[in-house]
Amino acid sequence: MNVTGQDNGEWTCVVTYQGREAYANTPVTVIDLSPAHPQPIYTSVSSLSLLHLPCFFSIPLPLSWSDSQEKGIQGGRWTFTPSPAAGSLTGVVQTLVNLSPGPPLAWVANQKRGLDVSALQRKNLNLSLSKKGVTEGDRGDYTCAVEFQRGDTLKREMRVEVLQVFTSPGPVAFLGQEVNLTCTLGQPLTSDLEVKWIPPHHSSLLPLDSSPHPTLLTIPEATYGNGGRWRCELWRNKTKLTSVEITLKIGEKGETGSDMVRMWLGCVVSVCVEVRLYLLRLG
Repeated sequence: MNVTGQDNGEWTCVVTYQGREAYANTPVTVIDLSPAHPQPIYTSVSSLSLLHLPCFFSIPLPLSWSDSQEKGIQGGRWTFTPSPAAGSLTGVVQTLVNLSPGPPLAWVANQKRGLDVSALQRKNLNLSLSKKGVTEGDRGDYTCAVEFQRGDTLKREMRVEVLQVFTSPGPVAFLGQEVNLTCTLGQPLTSDLEVKWIPPHHSSLLPLDSSPHPTLLTIPEATYGNGGRWRCELWRNKTKLTSVEITLKIGEKGETGSDMVRMWLGCVVSVCVEVRLYLLRLG
């Protein structure tokens, strides 16, 4: 019999003999991980985006990892397998954090990926990870695993999809130039997903046709009204999963390359100011 966390609780044995019943109760404690995410985890490319990877025991254990060997735990790890849409190291399994055998047991993190492992240090054997600032390189499959001394391993797998938007020929365009905006997960959308574009208020594309909107949006001739913040939202039925924004700058054809560079730097500075204001609000 394969047990899960749903089998945790009070069990009753009933014996019937000559029309009479006898009962015996016994508590059963099952150590299991929380159920896996039924759907992918959706986030977007942004320095402000937060990626949260939940993994914890279905029954909180008031222990630190250094004391967890009392429960037969001898190891654990988080691994990451980039998807083809991640852009590099496709299919190569990477170890993000590893529970070293000790003694005492302790988590060793690969900080090159900017992971927040603070949840791993708490006294409830929480295995959740998070990351501030998401890129397309975070797309892929994540596996949380805990190993026990008798050879059993508990695993939970989750897929992360990252929405991004980019423009062609770039974030700075000339008046009258054709501009393409692409909103993508790095792969074709499944039939249950759709995107919605929110253009600047004075865009020449307004009003957009009824949804679903195309993932590739073309501005035949850019105008000043097309300049500003474009937002792409990802939806499943009536639920918004995530969104991503990009700022498009429109300049005149007669402007020099240095003028366009200054405009591009203006885009970068505006993003930095927004990030700083956001951090100040948090503080």
